[in-house]
Amino acid sequence: FFFVCALLIVARSNTLSFLLSAAPRISRMQQQHVPYIPKMSATNNEESLQDISTMRLREIQTELRDVWNVSSADCFDKESLTKRLRDARAGLVQGSAPAPSPTGDKTDENETAARESDDSSASNSSTSTSGEKTKKAFNREEMDAELSNMRVSALREMLGARNIRWANMIEKRDLVVALLDAMEASAGFSVSGALTPGEVADLTGEQLASELSGDADTPLLLDVYAVWCGPCQMMAPHLAAAAAELGAKCRVAKIDSDKYGVWASKLRVGGLPTVIAFDGNGNEVNRQEGALMKDGLVKIVSDYL
Repeated sequence: FFFVCALLIVARSNTLSFLLSAAPRISRMQQQHVPYIPKMSATNNEESLQDISTMRLREIQTELRDVWNVSSADCFDKESLTKRLRDARAGLVQGSAPAPSPTGDKTDENETAARESDDSSASNSSTSTSGEKTKKAFNREEMDAELSNMRVSALREMLGARNIRWANMIEKRDLVVALLDAMEASAGFSVSGALTPGEVADLTGEQLASELSGDADTPLLLDVYAVWCGPCQMMAPHLAAAAAELGAKCRVAKIDSDKYGVWASKLRVGGLPTVIAFDGNGNEVNRQEGALMKDGLVKIVSDYL
């Protein structure tokens, strides 16, 4: 019995000595074999981003602002916004680096304030010379040369925006003359030349900027709409009827919020359709969200005629 106990004590002592001597070697082996954890590469990060072709305008603007810290204030259509986002993801735009930070909300406020400041300066650019209003006379020869250099599809689109039927106009010259007559008739009525008394015109961003430049004698009734919006389509004939009733007393126009999403943001449009009334100086005086009948549309602007 005593012999067996002695053997057990010796064996336990040898085992303990072996473990103590092997511990440093095990520690060194663990340090030398730290498991490798691959980092997320820029390519993997881009793959996790949403496909640009499936994104809405507001989603593109949000990613540019919040993820890449890139301004989109000078992009007035989806094509330019899409190109700006591709450049930002590729690192080709200055400031295109992820910028989320604890002060992100403050950054957004500063960017919004800067955008509003840019909008204000842009809308007042034509009246910066001590409030002087000098309307440019319509030059038919210059406009004739400009329209003659445009494609037939562009001429037809411009005629369509003015609600002028062009189906029976076979020659390009017929399209040009029809546009010239319409533009000359509205030269004293519309700052951009795109609006005609008694008609609703579909404006571009540049034309809307001109109409809001503060160089008009009549108020502007603007419908911010979208092609896919059911209530917008339902209100369209009522808007046309309101324009016919208002005639030369008020400019009536509409702008596509999908094509010109930046303008929808500038005008703080929260729902569609949104009808906004501006005075002759380009200042907002009234607005209504939701579809309206003809009388409701006329009422929005009636106090400013």
